[in-house]
Amino acid sequence: MIIKTVIETYELLKERIAEIAPEIQVDLITSDENLFKLGFTDRIPCVVEIVATEDQINRLIDLCYDFEASGYDFPEKSPEYIKYKRYAWIATWFN
Repeated sequence: MIIKTVIETYELLKERIAEIAPEIQVDLITSDENLFKLGFTDRIPCVVEIVATEDQINRLIDLCYDFEASGYDFPEKSPEYIKYKRYAWIATWFN
């Protein structure tokens, strides 16, 4: 799966996915820092490849939805809410 995004999002995706689904590989294919340096963009654009089977992606999405469902109504400092904030957004990249 190929995703166009910015370098900060790539770094977050790589870190967060490695924490909960280490079998899924997140690779940086290319980035263009010059567009940022020249002022054409406000962040460094990049292209990322997610290397995973359909089953692995589906399990990751389910896990993220589980974090969302279990942490949404908890107090902000609870472990459930922290997991919700840390991981639930990942599923949006695959829908």
